[in-house]
Amino acid sequence: VPVTLVGTDGTTLAELNQQKFRQGIERLYWIAESPGSYQIRVRSLEKKEPGTYQIRIEEVRKATNADELRVRALKTYWEALALGVESDDASRAKAIEKHQEALKLFNEAGDQWGQGTTLHRIGLVYWDMKQWPKAIDYFKQANPFYQTAGDRQGEAGALADQGGIFGDDENADLDVSKALPLFEAALPIAREIGDKELESRILYNEARLYNRPTGNWRKAIELYELSLEPWRATGDIKSVAFTLNNMGMAYFYNGEPYQGLKNLNEALEAIRIVGSRDNEAGYLCNIAMAHYSVGEVQKALDTLDHALAIIRADTIEFIEPFAFMLQGQILSSLGEKELAIESYEKALRRMRQFGMFEGERAALSNMGDTYLQAGQYEKAIATLTLALR
Repeated sequence: VPVTLVGTDGTTLAELNQQKFRQGIERLYWIAESPGSYQIRVRSLEKKEPGTYQIRIEEVRKATNADELRVRALKTYWEALALGVESDDASRAKAIEKHQEALKLFNEAGDQWGQGTTLHRIGLVYWDMKQWPKAIDYFKQANPFYQTAGDRQGEAGALADQGGIFGDDENADLDVSKALPLFEAALPIAREIGDKELESRILYNEARLYNRPTGNWRKAIELYELSLEPWRATGDIKSVAFTLNNMGMAYFYNGEPYQGLKNLNEALEAIRIVGSRDNEAGYLCNIAMAHYSVGEVQKALDTLDHALAIIRADTIEFIEPFAFMLQGQILSSLGEKELAIESYEKALRRMRQFGMFEGERAALSNMGDTYLQAGQYEKAIATLTLALR
């Protein structure tokens, strides 16, 4: 939760919100430089979200050298967090450098928790930079410090993040067999400390391991179902929407399109409450695909038109190629070959713009097939040849 320290003259001395979750401990070290009354203000992450907060003063005493180091370390850590918010690698590299400064100070102060959480944060920055081995190494280094400090939430979080990297679709070293034991080690800790949000995150990420063509759709559905209750308990509507959408797609690929449609429509309702227009457009595309798969072609077209209207109004370009691909498939099935080819061409332009090479190949293949069905054999051969390159 966000915590603010206010000085004797009413000025803000420190603001922090380093916890990634709604539940957990925020630590604040400070050396008072003048006598008087200081205030600690606590607020919820979201204005309407209720919560129970406890402020505990561990000790008030004359500052030691270790205390001075600890305060300097925490201030440096906050500076690193601010740098890590930026999405470019140059800022992230600066954040890592600043975190290393904080790590050295926490080490000199003998602060086990500070070392654990700083190592963990460095791992998260490397994850953002897609430097998977370095991220895993820092997560591993963090855990002994968390264990010594008695920070069970940090321990479970570092284990879950290791699992998340091994299960990351963008990671060339994706390894489900390594991810699963890490999630299974983290889950009982989250349940033991009553951290519903962390529990849901672990179950959700474990479900994603199975939610793939080489996985187990039924197992994915079971895990998504388990993750829903804790998400709902925390009031995290956006995560509920994500889970329902993924569960709907798992039902779809498991050959249960009508149950999939039910979940997808529930996801759509939830994401509209949140107001996430890009996700709304994406969910509408998924719903259109499900309608198309069960032969409800007009519903599919109407739903897709709605998605495209949002995409155009909000300039959500990254969803466009998938929407145009689906539109091409639907129009082709209706015998509208020329219109289908136009949609594939639009998808192809976007795929090339975003460097989606597999998508580009799929668009060319679909376009070639459509030319073939339309009797335009020379164009079909030329297009399919491009798809084979």
